[in-house]
Amino acid sequence: MRAALITTALLAGLGLVGWQWLETDTPAAAAAAAPADPNLVSSVTFRGASLAAQRTRTLLETQRGDQLDAGALARDRVAVEADLQAQGFWLAQVAPATVTVGSAGAHVAYVVDRGALHRVGAVTLDGIDAALAADLRAALTLGSGDVITPVAVERNRAFIAELLARQGRRDTVTTLTTTGVGTTVDVTYRIAR
Repeated sequence: MRAALITTALLAGLGLVGWQWLETDTPAAAAAAAPADPNLVSSVTFRGASLAAQRTRTLLETQRGDQLDAGALARDRVAVEADLQAQGFWLAQVAPATVTVGSAGAHVAYVVDRGALHRVGAVTLDGIDAALAADLRAALTLGSGDVITPVAVERNRAFIAELLARQGRRDTVTTLTTTGVGTTVDVTYRIAR
């Protein structure tokens, strides 16, 4: 084992020199100097949009110290994109992960385009008479001007189906969303017997 002798201090007034032995060829020092496993995740970062770090971290399958897994990276991308859409960023997009290998291992980065917060434009109900459509629209929990989320759109669809079923109708309710003017999304519920 090789050791290096390093001068650490000159003791004041005595002219004595203090010495410290630093081990340079110990297993711990060798491990610290060796490059990390290139398949070991060293970091996961998001660029392009400010995300709540703690919230986003809980969505990820890939964590620091894990082995790289292409399937997990793809699922992480979808999870973050879906979470942004659930917050009302209807057109949010997360690019596939970019992996860069460095001395500390694999650095995973995603580029996020959160886009603008979207709101509901028009809500229409097709396939039923105007009076029933007006009654249903008045009972909906998602209306014009509300922040739009996939969960809220589906909740309205299920609510419409339930209200129709209570009236003895066995209708199928489908949803169509179209981007309206600016940051609005128009929602159409199609009702068919």
